[in-house]
Amino acid sequence: MTNGNSPADIEWSQEVEAAAWIEKRLHPFGHNDIGSVVPEGFDSYVRLLHPCRSGPIGERVVRWSEVAQWSGRQVNGSISFEELSKPSGPVHNPFPWFEEPEQGTLTRGDTEALVSILSAYTATPEQCWFCVWNGYGWDRHGPLHRRGTPKPEYLPDPIPAKVRNGRLVRLPGREYYLYRGPIAQALTFVDYERQSPNLWWPEDRLWCVASEIDLCWTYVGGSRDMTDAILSDDRLESVGVLICDPVVA
Repeated sequence: MTNGNSPADIEWSQEVEAAAWIEKRLHPFGHNDIGSVVPEGFDSYVRLLHPCRSGPIGERVVRWSEVAQWSGRQVNGSISFEELSKPSGPVHNPFPWFEEPEQGTLTRGDTEALVSILSAYTATPEQCWFCVWNGYGWDRHGPLHRRGTPKPEYLPDPIPAKVRNGRLVRLPGREYYLYRGPIAQALTFVDYERQSPNLWWPEDRLWCVASEIDLCWTYVGGSRDMTDAILSDDRLESVGVLICDPVVA
C-alpha cells in the first residue's frame, strides 16, 4: 500500500465536536488504565507493540518477542519495554536491538498493515478522523544541511498557520489538531515527520486507534472479529488486553 498524499493535500478541520464522543468515554487522565488512553465501550481491545530497529538506519525490524527471547522474560499486556529488556538471568549474546521502540507513533509498515485491516471493519473507510498532538515542534524545525548545497534548508511547517491558530480537540491532558479524509491518510505524516496520528477513527465510530505520546505501543478498540484479525496478522505484533488493565504493571 502506498500513500500519495502530502500534508498540503489533507483536509484540516475545525469540527472539533467530532471528537466529543471520545472524551465522554475516556477514563480520567493519569489513571494508568487502558481506558484513560483509548475510549471504553468497544467489545475488544489489543495492544500493538512498536518494534525496535537493529541498526542506526533500521536495517531490520526487531519485535518484542525477540527481545523477550534474549532477556528471558515474557511479553504480556502491560509489561514495559524497559522491564522486558532487563535480563532475568545471565545472557550470552549481545542485545538484538539498536534503537528502542518509538513513542507515540506507529511505523510505516505497522500503519499500512493496520489500515489494511481496519478498512474492512467500517462502513465509512473514506470518512475518517485523525488527531495529531499539538506539541510536536514542526513549526520550529532547525536547518537541514544537504550535501552539495551551499546553504542550509529549512523544512516547512506542514500545519498551516490558520490551523495552528484555530480550534483544537481538547481531551484530558492533551490537545490535538484535527483532519479528516480516507483511512489511508493515517499515513500522511509517516514519511514527512515519522509520525502516525495519535488518535484516529472512522465516521461510524466502529473502532478507535490511540498512540499516546509517552508510550511505545498503541491501543486499538473495536469488534471481537476486528481484534482477532489484528492478533492473527503476522505483519503486526500484538496482544489482547482489557479496558481495565493497567497501562504499565
